[in-house]
Amino acid sequence: MTTTVKIDTKGLHYTPLNQQIRAAIAAGAEEIILDNVLGQRFIGNGIRGKGVTLTIHGVPGGDLAMFMSGPSIIVHGNADHAPGNTMDNGRVIIHGSAGDAVAHSMRGGRVYVRDNIGYRGGIHMKQYTDKRPILVVGGGARV
Repeated sequence: MTTTVKIDTKGLHYTPLNQQIRAAIAAGAEEIILDNVLGQRFIGNGIRGKGVTLTIHGVPGGDLAMFMSGPSIIVHGNADHAPGNTMDNGRVIIHGSAGDAVAHSMRGGRVYVRDNIGYRGGIHMKQYTDKRPILVVGGGARV
């Protein structure tokens, strides 16, 4: 049985939001649904664990999934700058567009963007032995 936690993020600062996400994962949540996301930064930063999925309804702010290792994040909307920044493992799926520096310094995992990205997408991505970061963009990149 999948344990699902829903969080209404309306008016919620990113610090308590990330504390709630970490507490839900520590309590065994496999699915965390975030509603009314509007610019909260650093969502999912440093979280670990396979089998955990964050589903975001709205527009997350910068550095989504930074330093993340294992979980999946699905965004039903656009994302601000640098989703997947220095991500180690896992995947980010954006059903929209994303800003600048998508997958910046990514070390592993996958980032999929359905539409377009801004400038400097994939800059400083690093492959090392079996770690091979992947960035897939369905639209175009600004040049």
